[in-house]
Amino acid sequence: MQIVKYYFIGCACLLFNLALLSGCAVTQQTKVPVNTVNLTQVAAGENSPVMYTLTLPPHTLIGTASTQLIEVDFAGNQQQFIAQVEYSEDQIVLVGISTTGIPLFDVIWRNDAPIILNQYIPLPELDIEFIIADIQWTHWPLKQLEHSVVGNNIRVVEQHLGKNSETVDSVWQRRLLENEQIILEVNNYGEYFTLEHKLRNYTIKITPLNKDNK
Repeated sequence: MQIVKYYFIGCACLLFNLALLSGCAVTQQTKVPVNTVNLTQVAAGENSPVMYTLTLPPHTLIGTASTQLIEVDFAGNQQQFIAQVEYSEDQIVLVGISTTGIPLFDVIWRNDAPIILNQYIPLPELDIEFIIADIQWTHWPLKQLEHSVVGNNIRVVEQHLGKNSETVDSVWQRRLLENEQIILEVNNYGEYFTLEHKLRNYTIKITPLNKDNK
């Protein structure tokens, strides 16, 4: 019952925020679906890139909503915002709000339709495909990730490190490697996740704020 309570509260808050934000949007962008993300950003003529295909939520997340604190360190430039995410069978809805309550953006992503992105303040560096990809690399099961990444001499490994004594959550580390060089490293510490993208030179810390529905 506790999980159900948090789910309906989360959905109600998400729907309320979408309705509220729709009245103050300054820009709206509808983009052709870009369902693949270049994780290596290899220039033409170099080795083949490592491509990740965005996918719909696993069945364990369908019908759930979560609120997360996102902290980003990009080449020493630090930013943070609150993300409210709703997972359903055919889409992912993401609302971004500053830690002081200022609306930033909302997006509806589907794998078979254009992306609908509203920005409420200018966000020239917003790359929504990478934001969604990072959420998937921290929350999607290993098998789904393995089937969604393509490249030469790549592998995805996951190591379970035991239990967090405070949360009794499974603690694990997962890595995406190309030619045994680490491209991505994700750590689940129970209370929060970290994702380090070695080639793009950024680190994200994701802290679930509704503990009963991570």
